[in-house]
Amino acid sequence: MSNETSDEEPYSADEVLTKLSSDLEGLFDFGELAKVDPEEFIGFGLKDTHIYRTLFIRLLKDSGLNKAEKVMVVFLATVLAPQGEGVLRLPDLPVHVQETAATFAVVHIPSCMPPVAGLSWVYATVERNRTVDNFLANTWAGQFALNKSAQDKHKRWEVDFWDNNVERGGDNYERGFNEDYYGNTVEDQYPLMNKDGSYYKVPTGGYSEVDLGKWLSTFDTGRDTGASSSRS
Repeated sequence: MSNETSDEEPYSADEVLTKLSSDLEGLFDFGELAKVDPEEFIGFGLKDTHIYRTLFIRLLKDSGLNKAEKVMVVFLATVLAPQGEGVLRLPDLPVHVQETAATFAVVHIPSCMPPVAGLSWVYATVERNRTVDNFLANTWAGQFALNKSAQDKHKRWEVDFWDNNVERGGDNYERGFNEDYYGNTVEDQYPLMNKDGSYYKVPTGGYSEVDLGKWLSTFDTGRDTGASSSRS
């Protein structure tokens, strides 16, 4: 292999433009690109919770479900997702099939809609178990706008959860707590949701454990009935 360097001068910008134009002339119909609907390409490549939410909302809108049925989809996914991996095929019940354009993995539903997941958890949990500690013992809890103390408490639970409780996952599953993944989720900073669908104000610095307790107390009825759930 020769170590000699070329004495040729590099192309000027004008020469590059001339050569590129000559090479591409008549090769492509660039007008075809203008026909592309970018909405159809949401979700290609790496996805975050916001991309998953966009995809899920699209499926909900096309599902033919009414509003009551749609909210129950999120409710059931929040309650049932920890029981095992599954894929939701709207408007059917969860099934174990490969995720496609017409299906959506159940595990992604709570994490792409934490406010609704949090609200669902409240209604799926008897009042005596609606504690701050139990609320923070959910994988989606760290996505809320928590202050450092509350976030640290949730992280301790999550580290233990992934290191000591989760033993299997999808094709790309890596056992144990993932600091990078966790770092992405805590950046979401979602607000809590009230029973009427409005949002519970985020205080400066984020929700403290006291704030979480006050929010949970707004759902108290004095009755202690319902399905118990310490985490979802």
